[in-house]
Amino acid sequence: MTTIKRQSGENWNSQNGLQLHQKQKKLMQNIVLSGGSSLLPGFKDRLSDELKAVVPKSK
Repeated sequence: MTTIKRQSGENWNSQNGLQLHQKQKKLMQNIVLSGGSSLLPGFKDRLSDELKAVVPKSK
């Protein structure tokens, strides 16, 4: 049987925030552009700019 100890809210939130940031970073590093629309001029740069605008920066 696994016992889970309850942590203070602050520790739990900071640990979850770090895990979330790590997952977001990994997802951002694994985006693959494919298909005809991805060949449009400036598509890659625009997508990158728009993702940077909505993904929170690391603290």
